Amino acid sequence: MNMEWKQNWPETRQHFIDWWNGDGFIISHWGSGFETGLSLYGIDAPPLPESHKQRHTDLDWIIRSEEYRLSCNYHGADFLPIVFPDYGTVTLSTFMGVTRRFEKDYVLYEHTDLSPGNDRKLVFDRQNEQYKSMLDISRTLKEQSAGRYAVGFPALPPGLDALAEIRGVNDLLMDLIMNPQWVKEKLQEINLAYFEYYEQFYQILKDTDDSSLYGWFMLWGPGRVSLAQCDFCAMISPEMFKEFEIPVLREHCDTMDHTLFHLDGPAAVNKLDALLEIESLDAIEFTPGPQVPQGGDPQWYDMYRKIKTAGKSVQAVEMKAEEVVPLMDAVGPEGMYLMVNFENRQQIDDVLKSVEQYK
Repeated sequence: MNMEWKQNWPETRQHFIDWWNGDGFIISHWGSGFETGLSLYGIDAPPLPESHKQRHTDLDWIIRSEEYRLSCNYHGADFLPIVFPDYGTVTLSTFMGVTRRFEKDYVLYEHTDLSPGNDRKLVFDRQNEQYKSMLDISRTLKEQSAGRYAVGFPALPPGLDALAEIRGVNDLLMDLIMNPQWVKEKLQEINLAYFEYYEQFYQILKDTDDSSLYGWFMLWGPGRVSLAQCDFCAMISPEMFKEFEIPVLREHCDTMDHTLFHLDGPAAVNKLDALLEIESLDAIEFTPGPQVPQGGDPQWYDMYRKIKTAGKSVQAVEMKAEEVVPLMDAVGPEGMYLMVNFENRQQIDDVLKSVEQYK
């Protein structure tokens, strides 16, 4: 991967390799570069989309918009220059019958009529229109990138989150009690379909060295890189999480080369012990949520230490620039991926200078 729009790519590449191995650290932020407000490469802005649907589905508009957006970003530190084929968060479910509803900056989903009494097998469907469209967008973005920047995977995590969009959250919560075997069968079907869908995107988006980049959570690594998540777990007990999600999650992690789990919110923290028992899970990200202190706060230091002690790397998000050094001093720099809410270029330079002591 050349990454012409990222001059220090060889250094950042090594940072990611070290981080996956629990050795080095990464300094970045949430997004695909620090926004400057103007194109650094003389690329013209596209016209405003005529509708939310065009914003999310029109191939030509997406290509022009994503390239222009990225061209306005500064890619210092370990910021990754990434374009996104899709801004949905549970894209895999749309390949299995879920209908999308488009808003300006995000996508909502409307579940299907799937139920234990109206069952069908969830399988890889090469003719699904949403899948074909997403594959075409990804392929064209990859061709357009021409080695200048990376194209991230769309959001493909399987598991309870995908099934919740297909079935409906309330109905699935009841199914866990009333139809547990059916739920397990559907989760296994989703997993098998996921591996096939993932492979199709991987063959298009991988680099010449077989590395790949997952757009959400800004993850690059050698081989097959994947995101795992179960936001649904905030609504169930640790016991249910172990019974339903952990078996398919372990299979997911076993199949990939590098996997990070997105642990979403304080209500999900009681699932951490079960996650740490999955040997093939490489890293854990924790999103605190808006009602509690954010990722750089000392409240979370013990959690980060616990994750690292279990042999896994950490992605800590939503932290202030001034919180970086205290966090590194408290938990150690090894295996830390810090997503810093930088306010200006000077802050970026100051933080990079301050972390030199840990190299």
